[in-house]
Amino acid sequence: MLDISSDNEIDRWFQEQTARNLTCACGCGRQIEVKRRHYWRGLPKYHYACRANGMQNKRASITGGKYINGTQLARHLGIGMATLRRWIKAGQLPGPETSLSRMLLFDRASIDRYARSVTSSYALVDHIAR
Repeated sequence: MLDISSDNEIDRWFQEQTARNLTCACGCGRQIEVKRRHYWRGLPKYHYACRANGMQNKRASITGGKYINGTQLARHLGIGMATLRRWIKAGQLPGPETSLSRMLLFDRASIDRYARSVTSSYALVDHIAR
């Protein structure tokens, strides 16, 4: 049997939140539709259609150009993500500095230093081979 007082409390909370006219955090201005389940799960920050863009913008603001993600690095190196992970595990690449929601983030400066050291060592090996 349901407790009537808790049901009234949920209804009151629902009406209060609906009256607040919450808007999407991405800046699109869309109103967030408050549902009863948000009482337990928490209010969403983004409109359901903007969630992916909002998270992408949030990641971009956190990284601020200082980091490159694993997909971008793999594309730049011309390898797949499985190869990238294998190289990290083997210690052939500098490990990720930060992991945000299981996304690999690499410090651009350390990747650039690594790339310069690799290219200079290849140049040295190439020079010695001649």
